[in-house]
Amino acid sequence: MRMQAQENSRVKKIMRQTGGYACVAVGAAGCVLPILPGIPLMLLGLGLLAVDSPRAARLRDRLKAHANRQIARLRGKADPAKDADKSTSRDSIV
Repeated sequence: MRMQAQENSRVKKIMRQTGGYACVAVGAAGCVLPILPGIPLMLLGLGLLAVDSPRAARLRDRLKAHANRQIARLRGKADPAKDADKSTSRDSIV
């Protein structure tokens, strides 16, 4: 019974690592190709790899922080309050 449990955990670890590396590879391709979502696939792959590797966990956390900074930067540019200020200044000129 114990031997079977060790074998099951080993199989799970191999499947998790295979899936993690596959997601990271497809995510890297997705960063270049416009069809695939790169960052979410890389986060998924690093999340799978982070179970067994602290290095992958650190990389996942850095990628997640970078993605959050980029989203905040883009939301700051597309702020509706700033657009409203611009439209009122144009209306007063015309």
